Amino acid sequence: MAENLSPPVPTEVVRKSDVPILPVLKHAGFEIVPVDVPEEAESNQETCFEDRLEGLLREIEELPDTTSREIIIDPTTGRTIKLSDLAGMGKGWKLHLNFDAENPRTVDKISRVLEKLKERTAITTFKIGRGGGKKAGADGKESTVYIGDKSKTLKVATFLEGELASLLDAPEGDTLTDDILLAPNIMGRFEVDRVDPEFHQYGGPGFPVLLKEFSLIITEKDPIKRGKLVRQKQIASLEYLKQKYGNYFTGTWHPHQPNRQPSLPEPGE
Repeated sequence: MAENLSPPVPTEVVRKSDVPILPVLKHAGFEIVPVDVPEEAESNQETCFEDRLEGLLREIEELPDTTSREIIIDPTTGRTIKLSDLAGMGKGWKLHLNFDAENPRTVDKISRVLEKLKERTAITTFKIGRGGGKKAGADGKESTVYIGDKSKTLKVATFLEGELASLLDAPEGDTLTDDILLAPNIMGRFEVDRVDPEFHQYGGPGFPVLLKEFSLIITEKDPIKRGKLVRQKQIASLEYLKQKYGNYFTGTWHPHQPNRQPSLPEPGE
């Protein structure tokens, strides 16, 4: 006669290296208990990370250079700027990462990864907190990562998603309307405010609106007329951004996934 066996109980202790199962267990309500990893294992993990980082740097090196040309940044004065200088200021594309900023382990891991990317010039700079995140009333922006060129930004976003998948939370807050999805759970947008006097900081999904157009939008009180006006001005601004910044804005490489290029929804969507 067959024995009555009780169903197996899922383990409640999961190694940090078991990345794919962590979000599932967390969603199901299991407590994830960190496990101390032997020094040898940590050393191997660090070596693997360095190898992956080298791979990222090679991919970035192979991208076409979009920063060598000079643009007229202010048509009213004729002032020009090199796109390489713009990237050096952290202007252009940037990423927003959302995670548990109250968890020291999470903050430490993300800080160390981003610091490595900064040291190797894969990113311009980054910040954690300092005006962003839930404590500052900016949900979804626990970290801002400044990069510049669109293609480079996509490469870095894909790399970060692979390295930090178990730590990243779903996007929330203003990033859901102001940004676009650049990698799973990683939002971003193009920003040139305080440098380019022609553009406002916000206005479109993933891109800014021309300052003169933004002024027209906020003065229109009729909601129906305003909705149509917003779309018209967003389209005009998007086309001008493509013309002015070229591949620095649009990129020369795109993953085969949707929603990674600034675009506007069709009316009614």
